[in-house]
Formats: sequence, C-alpha cells, structure tokens
Amino acid sequence: MSINYYEPKVNIIPWALILFFQINNLESKFFINVVRTLISIYVVYKYAMMTRKIEGETKKRVQWFFIGIIFAIIGMFVNLIGGFLSSIIIEIIALLVIDIGTIALLKGFLIK
Repeated sequence: MSINYYEPKVNIIPWALILFFQINNLESKFFINVVRTLISIYVVYKYAMMTRKIEGETKKRVQWFFIGIIFAIIGMFVNLIGGFLSSIIIEIIALLVIDIGTIALLKGFLIK
C-alpha cells in the first residue's frame, strides 16, 4: 500500500517583480519616460544654479556637464516620441543624441 504525498508548490516570485516586468501598455511606458524627463530637467536646473556661483576651470566643467545633460534630455524626449509613434528611425536618432550628450559629459570630466 502506498501513500500519495502531496507536495505544495509555492510561487517564489514576488508580486512586485511580476508587476514590474509586465509594463507592456503604452500609458505606463509614457508615464515612466515623462517622470524620467522631469527628473532630468530638475538636474539641469540645479546645474544652472551651480554655474552661477562658480568661476574659472570648474565653470567650464559644469558647462560641459550642462550641455551633456541638455542633449541627454533632448534624446530622452525624442526617444519618448519615437516610442509613442512606434518609429525605430526616430528612436535611433534619439540614441545618437543621447550619445552626443554622453560625450559632452565625458569632455567635462577630462578638462584639466
């Protein structure tokens, strides 16, 4: 005589991860990109306030950071539009603009 043993299966994936990875609708992606853009605009505002208070070589560095962040924000905004319109060409252009912003940020780090 055998005893049937029932082993309960526990779902070990937390619900937060399930909800996080199921962002497939357009409204959620739009909201996430808008929040990301607003945070970046706040960073640009803070950089602008810092630039007023400093002088010399540090001012040049902060200006290059400012230029890089501006390009990154423009790239994120264009990427948002490209995703909204489902246009891969616009998204590629946005990635190029973000890369230009990254190069400007790097130049700000390398100024001596």
